[in-house]
Amino acid sequence: MDIESFINNLSGFKDKVTISPLSELEVNEIEQILERKLPIYYRDFLLQVGLKQDVVWGLNDRINDFDPLEDFLPEGESKRFFRFGNNGGEDYWLLRNDDPTDKTIYEFDYYCDFEIKSLNKTFNDLLNESIQNLRENQDQLASNSDKVWAVQFSIDTNDEWDIIKSLRTEFNCEIANEVIYTETSPAKVVCSEGKIKIQSIEVPLKKQEYEGWETASFYFDWKESVADMNENSLIKRIEEKLKQSGLKVALIDYGIMDKN
Repeated sequence: MDIESFINNLSGFKDKVTISPLSELEVNEIEQILERKLPIYYRDFLLQVGLKQDVVWGLNDRINDFDPLEDFLPEGESKRFFRFGNNGGEDYWLLRNDDPTDKTIYEFDYYCDFEIKSLNKTFNDLLNESIQNLRENQDQLASNSDKVWAVQFSIDTNDEWDIIKSLRTEFNCEIANEVIYTETSPAKVVCSEGKIKIQSIEVPLKKQEYEGWETASFYFDWKESVADMNENSLIKRIEEKLKQSGLKVALIDYGIMDKN
């Protein structure tokens, strides 16, 4: 099944599957990270389906998941293969980028045999399996209106007011409850907690400090509907604003899940 057939088959499940096509700019960013051009068939998949999707199991779901893997694959192989997913454990799923006609999926077990092996199926086979799975389980599929994209923001700073100042104007952000000490863990991590308000929504704001760290880290969870994720993502806007303010931000991605 090629990408066009895949998209046509998805139309029958359009209210129960989530896709989020990447822009040309985002695909170019992946190619810059990998320092190579992606195979056309996989490029088309990213442009028409994207990374934030709940149709094909096991695939990369963030741009940051792409890595040249120079320190992991056998010598010389990082130029021939790139990782596009995993088997749910520690084994990488790879595609070839040196032969545009080869759509075979390969697997690399980093912790055991250190060999790249064919899975004896192609990327098109993976798409076909996904459509078959949708058909077999269509009665159990959740509506897109019942799904959210859930993340955790991790921000390195010693002062929560750096976060507030960054987000205050655009997102009406303020401290709802002062961040105060709660406990020191057995590992000597000092934990504190308060609440932050963003656009009238209050969420816990947690802080962790450790003697050997350069700075403390603050954390807060956020979720938004998949419609907002695709149309005007507040998560992406918050992340971008924090980075523009010079803060070191990591987005811990929980993926697409049931809102309940």
